[in-house]
Amino acid sequence: VLIRGLRIGVPENFYFHRVDPATAQAVRQTAQTAEALGGHIIPVRVPDIPAINTIGRIILLSEASALMERHLAHRENFGADVLALLDQGRLLSATDYVNAQRLRRLAQQEFQALWRHVDCLLTPTTPTAAPKIGQTTVDTGEGAEDVLRAINVLGLPALSIPCGFNEGGLPLGLQIIGPAFQETVILRVGAAIEDATDSGRRRPGNL
Repeated sequence: VLIRGLRIGVPENFYFHRVDPATAQAVRQTAQTAEALGGHIIPVRVPDIPAINTIGRIILLSEASALMERHLAHRENFGADVLALLDQGRLLSATDYVNAQRLRRLAQQEFQALWRHVDCLLTPTTPTAAPKIGQTTVDTGEGAEDVLRAINVLGLPALSIPCGFNEGGLPLGLQIIGPAFQETVILRVGAAIEDATDSGRRRPGNL
């Protein structure tokens, strides 16, 4: 009842490309569950997510470097991985940063057009099962892939919930993305799916 009549988008592009079969199958099965609960599953094409990820990196690195600049005289206080990112941010120009902000606004407008057709999106949280601690890329069988496929750079709320396990017992994640300030929608969808499945109550086996 919580999601009856909601228009739930499932992307036809990007999110199900370069993703391992177990993750794709688990998310698609969860979409079928949402449909059985009364949601309307609608195939959609999302804006250019790799470009949005690049925009997000430029903004994040620039702003993080500016924020931490006064502390960088004491480089010994930072880990090597963090220092590498902050140093990258200092190499970005003001032009790069301003253009990234402009492109972010364009991407927000593209998503705003998408929300006229659906109330939320269902996607894999990551392209494979949960990565190990410290792992930043994963192998989907088609080459290395970023662990995260960020959406928060656009100011959109997103919720990740379990949707199963792979053969090795590692959890698979479902991401529910909604329009800005529509957290209640994604929480409704997440609660309905968890109530209808046992994914949120199961625990990984011995790894």
